[in-house]
Amino acid sequence: ILHSRTASALEAQWRGNESEHAEDLAYHFGKAEAYNKALYYLILAGERAAARHANEAAVLYFEQASDLLSAVPAASDEMRYRITYGLGEVYQFVGKFEASVAILTSGQDLVGSAQLSPAQSASLYRCLGDTIRKTSDYEQAILALNRSLEILGQSPRDGAAEEAARAYVSLGWSYFMQASWDEAKASVLKAIDYA
Repeated sequence: ILHSRTASALEAQWRGNESEHAEDLAYHFGKAEAYNKALYYLILAGERAAARHANEAAVLYFEQASDLLSAVPAASDEMRYRITYGLGEVYQFVGKFEASVAILTSGQDLVGSAQLSPAQSASLYRCLGDTIRKTSDYEQAILALNRSLEILGQSPRDGAAEEAARAYVSLGWSYFMQASWDEAKASVLKAIDYA
């Protein structure tokens, strides 16, 4: 009861700046067994830590959020995406490539969800391709990156164009690492067009 009151009071006090205090709010809502709110703030805390390159903290928050999903059966696909993408990306940054591939692969059922934009769906495959490339499996990386581009379609717009630029840069690196110079150059030129 005290954690619930504290969480509500702090949330009201920090209204508009909740993301700056996401860690504290996640803690109190979790102790209050308000799991839906705790999940929301754990995701924010993970994203905030990842943005600061506090990767170990980001892993901790995203893993807690992932564990909490079972207590929030009504969690939206958007929330599941944010956990999957965030955890996959941070695992990649800290060199846990197998864990990154596993979490990103498990999130492929989200692709095509009405709650996700094409850019979000494509980002799961782009991040997967980036991770696989770091294991030196360039052929599989290229397959994942091409899947990302298929999801985006022929002429991506808005946020999808930014995601296409990222995917083409990653594709360029994959071709470069294979010494496929023409394909690498073509991919990077496409990335520049979308950028």
